[in-house]
Amino acid sequence: KRQHLVHPDSTARPTVILGHPGAGKSKFTEMLAAQLPESDFLAIRIELRNVQPNSPIHVQIEDGLKGTLHDHTSWRELAESADGALPVIVLDGFDELLQATGVDRSDYLEQVQEFQQRQGSMGQPVAVVVTSRTVVADRTRFPSGTTVVRLAPFDEGQVAHMLTVWNATNGAELARRGLEPLTTDILLRYRELAEQPLLLMMLLIYDASGNALREAAETLSHGQLYDRLLT
Repeated sequence: KRQHLVHPDSTARPTVILGHPGAGKSKFTEMLAAQLPESDFLAIRIELRNVQPNSPIHVQIEDGLKGTLHDHTSWRELAESADGALPVIVLDGFDELLQATGVDRSDYLEQVQEFQQRQGSMGQPVAVVVTSRTVVADRTRFPSGTTVVRLAPFDEGQVAHMLTVWNATNGAELARRGLEPLTTDILLRYRELAEQPLLLMMLLIYDASGNALREAAETLSHGQLYDRLLT
């Protein structure tokens, strides 16, 4: 229900999604945008790495749309075309916006709130979701009452479930190549990596090449393994 996402008055605030690198922030927003019913919501996902970092919020939305649609669409035209659906703006990657500017953006969430307030005062309420790495969360001020969601790392049960799905899908091919299936105890030797979904997938892919993780589990440091994953 749209009233659960945003109140149509001037008290609207952004929702902030926090997580570590590889925690699934961007994937979460992709799934959110894909699953919101089109009859009730107009989902607009903007990757902040691709916008002018110091521009107003509505200009960032227009920049993001231009990169996707390869055509200029004004925010006003887009909002007016919603036909009663609630616009849900996803601003993905506040941490990348900080990297792009190199300047203080401590008022960014306050600017988002002001944007929402202006839209609400015109009878065009809008929900806004902002994602960011947890490590830079202290570099911006959170408006009072902001909803903050932290994507928690995988626990042992979730790591084991992911491995079960992986082995069920790829086990026959691994066996054909003479490789042993990976086990949870080996993954948990690198818990700091395995508990993040993206890094866990990288570990699984890495081991699929000659059981590389299994063979090196006793001798490879976390730093050495991370370097090999990136390579």
